[in-house]
Amino acid sequence: RGDLHAFSDPNSNSGYLVTAALLAERGTKPEGFFRDTIFTYGHRNVVRAVASGLAQSGSVDGYVWEVMASLEPELTSRTKVIQKSELLGFPPVSCLAAQASSTDVDLIRKALLSMANDPDGRSILSLLKLDGFAEAPQSLYDPIAAKMQLVRSLSP
Repeated sequence: RGDLHAFSDPNSNSGYLVTAALLAERGTKPEGFFRDTIFTYGHRNVVRAVASGLAQSGSVDGYVWEVMASLEPELTSRTKVIQKSELLGFPPVSCLAAQASSTDVDLIRKALLSMANDPDGRSILSLLKLDGFAEAPQSLYDPIAAKMQLVRSLSP
């Protein structure tokens, strides 16, 4: 409360919405809780802002922080995770609904879903620090939609 808080992006789930929803549960908005807020337009930039002292707190995706911790431990060691959200759906790979059954989209879908079974695919997944891609039901994102509704309910 009362500090300069760094958000990643106003359209980010983990870099904005999760924190805004926690505050909305308490009947307040970010501007009523923090002294000021900034948008860094990148999760890595949130970590950098906090680690450098530009911001006293920040909202960042756990996946990004964990990857940064493995690649840049000297940077993340200057930050401390104070709260984690519940597990939420990883950002999806999506396309226009009208193109969902197109040949090109089907080829991309098959390539993503089979990456873990291919040496080049595994190499790419390793660079991304991911195990693979999977199809998931739309309902995976229901908790995120509920957070959006909660935050919007505080707006006039």
